[in-house]
Amino acid sequence: MSLEDTDNLAIFTPTDRGKAELKAGSTKLSTIALELMVMFDGKSPMSAIAKRVTGARAGEIGDAVAALLRDKFIDIASGKTAEADFGAMFEVPVDTIPENV
Repeated sequence: MSLEDTDNLAIFTPTDRGKAELKAGSTKLSTIALELMVMFDGKSPMSAIAKRVTGARAGEIGDAVAALLRDKFIDIASGKTAEADFGAMFEVPVDTIPENV
């Protein structure tokens, strides 16, 4: 799964591989990726976590999340994915439908 398949409400959690990386004595993760790994708790949405990351340049958070997903250090605990949200394109809120339809 890639970052493009997620939204700001996606909730990430470390995989077993990610937990092992955090517990290891050293890491090859970037500073931003490591900071994100520590913050991914399986409860907080990406939008809240991104606000707490310090010193990241534009695009750096997205690149780090994409790399963590690609390398299977994190997974999506909940939140929308492109596949799950496809049907939402065809939904119309009931209160917007005219009464005579």
